[in-house]
Amino acid sequence: MRKVFLVIVTTCLNFLCFSQNLNFYGFFPSYSQIGTINRRLDYNFFASVNNSAFAKTLAETYYPPKILQVYFQPSIIYKFSPNLDFAASITYNYQRINPDAPYVKEWRPWQQVVFSHTILTRARLSHRVRFEQRFQKNTLTEVQSFVLRLRYQIGYMMPLQGKTLDTNEFYLNAYNESYFTLSNPATNPRVAFYSENWTYIGIGYNTAKLGRIEIGPLYQTAYINPQHDRRNLCLLQLLWVTTFNPKKRINPKS
Repeated sequence: MRKVFLVIVTTCLNFLCFSQNLNFYGFFPSYSQIGTINRRLDYNFFASVNNSAFAKTLAETYYPPKILQVYFQPSIIYKFSPNLDFAASITYNYQRINPDAPYVKEWRPWQQVVFSHTILTRARLSHRVRFEQRFQKNTLTEVQSFVLRLRYQIGYMMPLQGKTLDTNEFYLNAYNESYFTLSNPATNPRVAFYSENWTYIGIGYNTAKLGRIEIGPLYQTAYINPQHDRRNLCLLQLLWVTTFNPKKRINPKS
């Protein structure tokens, strides 16, 4: 746990230094449902809304409260083993880089692999690598672009009561995710190779009937121009996770 915490803190400090920043504050409500299709396949549906909740003036520019992102992500998961799975999705994303920027519509196919393992007898450490193909359209200029991106997330989840997470118990969830822009299209020039980073740590509660409910601070930072000025979002994330595992029908005895 100490090593994971140090990685997260070091990454945050690296992104905060040596740049001029636009800092915004808001909320990140999100919902995730995981369900079983068969022995090898699961599905996941994830949706979220990212918003800058407070008006502010920076460098004589007024930034009103605005929704910055609406995100819908259905995916199919192939369970290769208890520690290894693969997934694919076609995600829809509607976002703006800051409250005064135009929205960008995006269809985003992606493929990913997740490897996880147990550490310290009860915690799970996960490594997720995701490859994205981003088809974007600026709603103001109508300019379209195609961008390739690679993401790496390291996650840490640990029950806070006992060795396993049971119902009516608390847990800790944390992750750090780095974003790497691979392509550099003329219609949408990249501002940095290491373009974005998300850091999160939260406390969750595993309810008996409603699934898992989780809350914690999420820090998102991204380059906004070639001079490496940054947009920083300090968000309060509220996550609700449910599962859907239909029971097999049992034929009554004749």
